[in-house]
Amino acid sequence: MKEVNAMLAAEMSGHIFFAENYYGFDDAIFGACKFLEIAYHDRSLIEKSLQITESVFAISDRKISANSTQKEKFINAVRYFLQQKKYQFSEIDGIRVELKDGWCLIRASNTEDAILFAG
Repeated sequence: MKEVNAMLAAEMSGHIFFAENYYGFDDAIFGACKFLEIAYHDRSLIEKSLQITESVFAISDRKISANSTQKEKFINAVRYFLQQKKYQFSEIDGIRVELKDGWCLIRASNTEDAILFAG
């Protein structure tokens, strides 16, 4: 969201982040209020938004079980490997590597004993 100056961002887990008139983090009450504000002013905007989402696709996460110590060791090993191979990567939310035809993300889950993979 910050990287591309987006006004809105969302995760598959249902977290929605707002930049407009807000701090840029997830808040369900704020999200519900924004939805009601938009619906109040122009219902056609919601209908158009729903039509757009028909063409959007999502990438499912894959995960492996790992306790806190294992998660930290694994993420450190991935970081070391990428550094040794001179890959460019971001560590904003895990380790994200931009590839020629896409990207991949590896991160330790904050809510469960698992390492998550997407891409």
